[in-house]
Formats: sequence, C-alpha cells, structure tokens
Amino acid sequence: MKTQQRTVVVGVAGSPASRAALHWAMDLASAQGFHVAAVAVQRRIPAFMPASSMALHPYGSPPQPTQAARAEQLHSIVGKHNDNVSEHLLSGEPARELTRMAGPGDLLVIGRGGLLSGVTMACVRHARCPVVVVLAGKKE
Repeated sequence: MKTQQRTVVVGVAGSPASRAALHWAMDLASAQGFHVAAVAVQRRIPAFMPASSMALHPYGSPPQPTQAARAEQLHSIVGKHNDNVSEHLLSGEPARELTRMAGPGDLLVIGRGGLLSGVTMACVRHARCPVVVVLAGKKE
C-alpha cells in the first residue's frame, strides 16, 4: 500500500513574516521528506461598497496586480528550490483558500509580523489540520 506524501501548505504574501514561514516550512520539508505548497491568495475586491444601495466605490477600484505579476512575485519569493515545492496562485479570501487547501493530514504554516491578523486567527480557528504560526525575524 502506497502512503500519500504529506504536504506543508504555506501562505505567501510577500511580507517578511510570510517569507520566514516559507523558509521554516522548506527546512521542515527537507528534513522530513514532505512536499511544500507555496500559496499566494489575491483578495477579490468588490466593485460595490457594502451596506449601500449598489453604490460604486467612491474612489474607483484600487489598482490590482495582474495575474501574471502575482505569479512572478510568488516565483521570485519561492526562488529556485527542489522539486518538493509547488507554487499555487489563488483568488478569494486568504484564510478560506488556505484552510481549504490544507487537508486533515497536512500542516498549515503562516507567518505573523506584529499582532495576530484576521487571516491568522481565521486559519487557526477553521483549519482541519495543525497550524504553525511563524514569527518574523525569529531564529530558533
């Protein structure tokens, strides 16, 4: 019977905290033989303002990076690593997409800068697997 390779899902946003989380996950994966899924999630910004009667955003939509630009940013963060790292670019709510991607047998790794963010707290609350929160700039 073949066992499925365990996956370490890492949220990558480009911040120092998410870079620390990615490096932590890659170190763990190389030591344990796990696969790393580096995941960047682009938020969907609504065209209409909530709690209004279909009013447009008063200042227009903020500039959004193109899908190609986000893919290039993710690739530059991940860099050239071994075959155990895959890159995933998703669109939606970051916490929802990260917890959806990390299954019961996986590990979810996210970075934390200062205070716990809403994404971090939502991942801790709703993940179906263990969650590791890596502090930016901390060397263990």
